[in-house]
Amino acid sequence: PSSSPPPTASSTVPTTPTGDQCTASELQPSWPGTGNGAAEFVFYVVNLLNSSPARCLTGGYVGVSAYDPTGQLIAASAMHEGTGLSRAPTLTVAPGASVHFTIGLPDVDAAAGGTQCSMTVGALHLIPPNETTEVQIATPISNGYPPLCGSGFMVGALQSGPSTN
Repeated sequence: PSSSPPPTASSTVPTTPTGDQCTASELQPSWPGTGNGAAEFVFYVVNLLNSSPARCLTGGYVGVSAYDPTGQLIAASAMHEGTGLSRAPTLTVAPGASVHFTIGLPDVDAAAGGTQCSMTVGALHLIPPNETTEVQIATPISNGYPPLCGSGFMVGALQSGPSTN
C-alpha cells in the first residue's frame, strides 16, 4: 500500500522579496482613526497607498510598534489576527492604489477586572513585509489618542483596496 506524506501547514510569512516588492518609501500610510470595538479590543484600519509610479507586490503582515504621545515605545505587535493555516495572499498594488490592514488595540484590562487602559497611542511605526525600514504614522488627534493595555495587540493581514473605516 502506498502512503502519502502528511499535509503540511503553510507559512504566513510572505514570499521572498523581489525587485517588484513594495518598499517603505513607496507605501504612504493613512489612519482614518475611527475604531470599532468588540470583545475588549478596538479595531482600526490603516491604509497604505502606493505613491510610486510603478506597480509593486506585497502581502502578509506589517510589523507594527506603538509609541506613546511623548515618543516612548509602549508595545510591538506579536499576535497575528486570523492567521489560520492559509498563506496570506500576494497583492499587486498599482500606482495610486491602496492596500489596508487592521490593528486591534486592547482598550480594557481584562486581568484587572475590565478597567479602562491608562496608556495611549500617539503614533504607530510600520514596517512593510520583507522590509527593515519603518514608516511613522501619527494618531489622528481629532479623534483623541486610542487607549492600549499591556504590551501586545493584534495585526491582521494585508488586504486589497483602501478602507474608509
